[in-house]
Amino acid sequence: NWRRPVPGSMIARIHYFHVKETILRLARQQFPLRHKDKPIYIFPDYPAEVMRQRQDAGVRCGVLYPARLRVTIGSTDKTFSSPRDAEVFAETLQSH
Repeated sequence: NWRRPVPGSMIARIHYFHVKETILRLARQQFPLRHKDKPIYIFPDYPAEVMRQRQDAGVRCGVLYPARLRVTIGSTDKTFSSPRDAEVFAETLQSH
């Protein structure tokens, strides 16, 4: 399931998890990033198995600025501002 990069994009494989997390945290703190007056966006990539599981479950996830998580299940969209709210929602899904 290799996805071809969009022209002008770059894919970086970061070996250490803590380095990846630091890059993502700093990118959020410095938002919006720009180089030569063009925007720079940094997104985490997820393993193919995680993406397949989400697709099989009919779930789409994304992070919205400023720091909100959006989850789509079927035709229902839920947006969460705190990790705890998302956990409570996830627990209701597991009980069904």
